[in-house]
Amino acid sequence: MLYPGAPRGCTNETDLSHACTQAYPRTQVPALVETELGARVTIPCSYNVSGRAGPPLVEWFITERSGERRRVAFTEGGRSAVDTGTEYTGRLVLDPHHGLELEAASLADERVFSCQVTAGTAGSAEGTAQVRVYATPEPPEVRVNPWALSVTESSASEVATCISRNGHPLPTLTWSKDGDPLDTPPERNDELYAVLRSVREASGLRSASSTLYLRPRKRDRAARFRCHVTFPRPHGPPGRTASSPFTLVLHYYTENVNFTLESPHGGITKEGDDVVLRCHGDGYPSQAYTFNTVEGRDLGTSADGRLALPRVTRADTGTYRCRVLDFDSPPEVQLERELSLHVHYLDTPVLQPSKMATVPLGGDLELRCAATGSEAPQLAWKKGQDWLGPGPLCPACPGCNATIRSTSW
Repeated sequence: MLYPGAPRGCTNETDLSHACTQAYPRTQVPALVETELGARVTIPCSYNVSGRAGPPLVEWFITERSGERRRVAFTEGGRSAVDTGTEYTGRLVLDPHHGLELEAASLADERVFSCQVTAGTAGSAEGTAQVRVYATPEPPEVRVNPWALSVTESSASEVATCISRNGHPLPTLTWSKDGDPLDTPPERNDELYAVLRSVREASGLRSASSTLYLRPRKRDRAARFRCHVTFPRPHGPPGRTASSPFTLVLHYYTENVNFTLESPHGGITKEGDDVVLRCHGDGYPSQAYTFNTVEGRDLGTSADGRLALPRVTRADTGTYRCRVLDFDSPPEVQLERELSLHVHYLDTPVLQPSKMATVPLGGDLELRCAATGSEAPQLAWKKGQDWLGPGPLCPACPGCNATIRSTSW
């Protein structure tokens, strides 16, 4: 095992060769230093020198993109200084333990920093640290397709675009439906896929977008979609954020039609009632509706599926038909429904004699009452406030007779 910072040929502290028993420096620098953009960052560098050696020279170097090394700071003989003429002049300081401190990390600091310790004739040792800078992206922005998507399309349609701006490194964008992740391959197909794009902003930060393509089904009309952003963070698990849920505007054909009666008395309709016949298809957007009787009488067209019949009479009794004018529905869908309306009625009873009858004192008087209705009426006689007999006398006959015998005052 090669001991960090040891001269070449020294494999461990117990190596007793002449070269390894001489004084040599050893350094300890973390291999990876992670920080948030704009945060203060410290890169520690500790060392020790075995044997006898004078005060070491501690130097910090950066590695340019070209591979060239450039010194930015040093400590020698107890004096620390920052080199002039570099991009770090005025941006960094050396702490009392020879560590390198940056006031506010920038993306340009994502590079390799080297701490080299030189101990005179004992030689030198070096440790390197890779600095990683992280930036949390802005909350995702979702732009939903404002147009209605048709379920009759044979290929996937553009649903929405999610944009995550100004992150570093590049965030990952995914989609979900009703809380379940969507498996969106990047390859174009007729069912489901997502197109990913990324751009480097002028600031050096990264922005990503994902456009979701989906072949919608009618069952998706109430589905809630979200865009999810996953981004790396220093010293911990990835960060996650999600957009607000959104739904789709779908255009789907009618599959089911309901035809109902709305009456003030529930299931019974009487003459004089205001009645509404309501026809409803489950397609979207809503289509026009036509109404007629089974005999062919045209009752007009309605945009909301509502046919009002004010103050109905017995003549309105019959079978009504509604039809949804949805030309996208396949031929096997039944777009017509029928409904029977029965208007109950009761005619004014006819009394004979009608107004006044004259009868000798002690004589008999025969009265006749007749009534008709949608159902056989029940008839009963009263004298003043008193029932004549035990109650209704003729529960099932269209006419009812009563005889008053031995009339008196």
